[in-house]
Amino acid sequence: MVKCVYFASSGVAALALAPAWEYLKRVDTGADEGAPPAWFEVGGGWYKTADFTPAVNEVGVVDGGAALANQDRYVPITWFVTESLDDADLLKRLKVVFDGDTTRVEAAGSVTHTFLDAAAATETTHTLTAAGRTVT
Repeated sequence: MVKCVYFASSGVAALALAPAWEYLKRVDTGADEGAPPAWFEVGGGWYKTADFTPAVNEVGVVDGGAALANQDRYVPITWFVTESLDDADLLKRLKVVFDGDTTRVEAAGSVTHTFLDAAAATETTHTLTAAGRTVT
């Protein structure tokens, strides 16, 4: 499975970047992916991964590099092997915002995630809305 991301600088396609993973983590445990796929330029600001199929659902952030301003530099990405969440729909509703030294994720509408601890014994549900986050 190949994933693609788009980078732009002030609305103009960013070319000749060397994207790298800020992180790629397993959703089930929060552990880092041991061998995330490499990134390659497609053209016109688009970049793709090498073919990669994770064993479990994963989420991450791709770093376009220091040539981009912070608001253009980081792109969230999801890699779901189950059909429980449509990653394209999720990405349309999430936005990574940089405010000084703080990074936050904002939601358009409402996004709910349920997490289990490593032993799958404790369930925590986070709901992200424009008004804030609730945890149950």
